[in-house]
Amino acid sequence: MISVQTSHHGIYPYEENFRTQIGILGLSGASQNDDDLSMVSGKGGIFPAIELGYWVTSNLHFMGTYSSFVNNDDIVFSTSYGFEVFSNIKNDTSYPWMFSFQQRTIEGQDDFLLKSLDAGVLKQINVSKFYTWLGAGITMFDAKIIISENNSIQSKLSGQVNTIRFGVGSRLKNFYGINLGFKVHSKIVSGYLGFHRFL
Repeated sequence: MISVQTSHHGIYPYEENFRTQIGILGLSGASQNDDDLSMVSGKGGIFPAIELGYWVTSNLHFMGTYSSFVNNDDIVFSTSYGFEVFSNIKNDTSYPWMFSFQQRTIEGQDDFLLKSLDAGVLKQINVSKFYTWLGAGITMFDAKIIISENNSIQSKLSGQVNTIRFGVGSRLKNFYGINLGFKVHSKIVSGYLGFHRFL
């Protein structure tokens, strides 16, 4: 669950005059797994993150996130970086394809480490200031959990989760935007809400 919940990132169309984006994301989700380790959340069941993005060209976008908060008396740190490649924007401004890749690391103080790689293929539809997307993706993860005080007992877990992905976004004004996205698996639903400032 945690690998899917934390792999979201903001999505928005390219604009020549607003190449840089900075924003705040709130990520959450639900799973049929009752294990407390299946989900990381901050206060109110939300995983908070700060995001920064930059359009290098009209079809290449780099992004990264950072988060630090307390979960069950443990300090959690999270960082991610990745990029998106779009189909030829000049010839397909309304319906571009998007290919996304993202690497994320989540660390507890001494007892938890999760690394994940997320890849997705999405179709984006841009209409005026509104846009939506639909596609599919895969999240591969590798986790290590130390479950004894002397670090002698470790639990390792790795695997992958396939998801359907969709969402919608809008420009509120010239300099601000909001988007809402979801990832759905047979036993997992994860979503995020993001607010962004365009520079």
